[in-house]
Amino acid sequence: YFFHSRRMTIRNCVARNYPGDGISTQFVEDPVVDNCEAYGNAMLGIHLGTGAARGIVTNNRAHDNGEDGLYLCWRVQHARYEGNQSWNNGQDGISIGHKDTDNIFIKNTVSGNGRSGIYFRDEAEANAGNRNTFQDNTIEDNGRPGAPGYAIRIEGETHDLKFVSNTIRSNRKNGTVVQPVGIYVGPKADFVLSDRNLFVGDLKQAIVDESQGGHNQLAPPAGK
Repeated sequence: YFFHSRRMTIRNCVARNYPGDGISTQFVEDPVVDNCEAYGNAMLGIHLGTGAARGIVTNNRAHDNGEDGLYLCWRVQHARYEGNQSWNNGQDGISIGHKDTDNIFIKNTVSGNGRSGIYFRDEAEANAGNRNTFQDNTIEDNGRPGAPGYAIRIEGETHDLKFVSNTIRSNRKNGTVVQPVGIYVGPKADFVLSDRNLFVGDLKQAIVDESQGGHNQLAPPAGK
């Protein structure tokens, strides 16, 4: 746990089986979390929050945590998440919400989480996770039998999101599709761009757009 810290690095560490978060950084500037593993923790795997600025989160593995694998909260801004794996967590693989803006996610793999691969929380416009970009990520098989999941679920008054060249995959397991929806855009979300994403497998609906804003650019799904 790092609190009011600057230019700190956590590298090649394992955080496991803790009755809270595995790795947590709050009120920090320029944090680096690299090549770490966070698993079996009761709450969150890797948690940047409370004004974390310009974080670099690379090549980490967050799995089998009670809640979310990679969690952003309270003004995580201008961060880069690259090459991470987040799987088999109780809720979401990546969770974004309160003023978490202007971050980029590249070449991450998010799979087998209990609810959603990537989840934008239900926030008012002033507090939403706006202006985030996802490129070249793989998101697959999130959800559970009896509680179907989403590759990407966008709630709240969230806007200006870009999803480019991601692979969204759903495989049938024991006759059940646990992740039937690729991208879900909620009623209050707007200005969502989907471009050159590949939708693969047994998805029932590649894109569900319930937005009332009318400014989304959702290219026809590509798939095979």
